Amino acid sequence: MNAPRTHNVHNPRQNAAEQQQEDKAVSQPRWANKDGAAQHIGVSTYTIDRLAKAGRITAHRLGRLVRYDLNELDAMLTSQETV
Repeated sequence: MNAPRTHNVHNPRQNAAEQQQEDKAVSQPRWANKDGAAQHIGVSTYTIDRLAKAGRITAHRLGRLVRYDLNELDAMLTSQETV
């Protein structure tokens, strides 16, 4: 019995759709509380407070809750590494 052949054909539409889906997933916020944000970047919660007070990261208020976007924290770290 012959197994069905799979072709490695370049399909620009499919690749563009996959890229858009990946871009959309990256751009959606990933929320964390102060403890989670601090653990994510390896600092203390006091440092998260100082970064927010200095305007280097945004503390988002969702009702009574305060949340931090992990994508924003990753971007901040990446920009610091390139400086």
